[in-house]
Amino acid sequence: MNLAFDGGRLSSDGGVLLLREIERRLGLAERLASCLRDWRDPAFKLAVGRLPESDPPLCSQPTMSRLEKAPSKIEIARLMAAMVDLFCASWARPPASIVLDIDD
Repeated sequence: MNLAFDGGRLSSDGGVLLLREIERRLGLAERLASCLRDWRDPAFKLAVGRLPESDPPLCSQPTMSRLEKAPSKIEIARLMAAMVDLFCASWARPPASIVLDIDD
């Protein structure tokens, strides 16, 4: 009897395909990005052959880490409002109340 544990061509990251479809339908990234001011130097885009204003924005793990603590209080409020709007738009009639169960 031969046993194999390699699983063939399987991936445990299949959920990323579901997330891609959700993003395509909701446009969440674009919606949230519109709440933030991008203060980065356009020279980085020029360095990799992109036009500063018209070409797509750059994104990398270091970029995301730098932006993590960058939003102002106003931008954070805009992000929260965008998430609430998205949630309410998912209902035919928004709920009268929402219970948030937040643990430490």
